[in-house]
Amino acid sequence: MRRSNKKSFDWYGTKQQFSIRKYHFGAASVLLGVSLVLGAGAQVVKADETVASSEPTIASSVAPASTEAVAEEAEKTNAENTSAVATTSTEVEKAKAVLEQVTSESPLLAGLGQKELAKTEDATLAKAIEDAQTKLAAAKAILADSEATVEQVEAQVAAVKVANEALGNELQKYTVDGLLTAALDTVAPDIQLHQH
Repeated sequence: MRRSNKKSFDWYGTKQQFSIRKYHFGAASVLLGVSLVLGAGAQVVKADETVASSEPTIASSVAPASTEAVAEEAEKTNAENTSAVATTSTEVEKAKAVLEQVTSESPLLAGLGQKELAKTEDATLAKAIEDAQTKLAAAKAILADSEATVEQVEAQVAAVKVANEALGNELQKYTVDGLLTAALDTVAPDIQLHQH
C-alpha cells in the first residue's frame, strides 16, 4: 500500500529562518571560554632559573667531512637562535600590551583620588595616589624601553595592579554604595593609538 499523500519539501517557497535554539551552550563551557580569553595574558608562571645560551654548541666527537656540512650546521644554529629571539620579542610585545591596559586605569583613579583628597585631606589616600603615580611613571618608562625583558614588564604589571587596587580600596571608603563611578571624556588626551 502506497500513500498517496506524500509531501515533498518545497525549497522555493520557504523562508530562511535563523534561530539560536539550534546551539546548546552550557553555562560551564561559556564560563570556561571567557576565562581562557580574559585570563590568557594575566599571569604566566615560569621556572626560577632559565638557562639560555646564545653561543652555538657543536659536538666535537665527530668531525664533519666537508666544509659544506659545517656551513649547514652553522645555518641551523643561526636559524634556531633567530627563532628564539623572535619568540622573545613577541612575548615582550604581548606583555607590553597587558601593561598598557593596566596602566590605562591609573590616571582615572588618580584623578578621582585628587578630587576626593581636595575634600578630605586623608594621608593614606595621598600616599596611595602618590604610589599609583610613581608606579605609572615606572611603567611608562618600561613601555618606552625597547630593551625591556618579559620579566621586567610582568613585574611592572604586578606593581601597577597592586597600586591601582590599593588606591581603589582607599577611594571606596568615600563612596556611599562602595562602587567607584566615573564618566570618561569623549576625547582622551593621554592615549596614543598604535597602528601595526
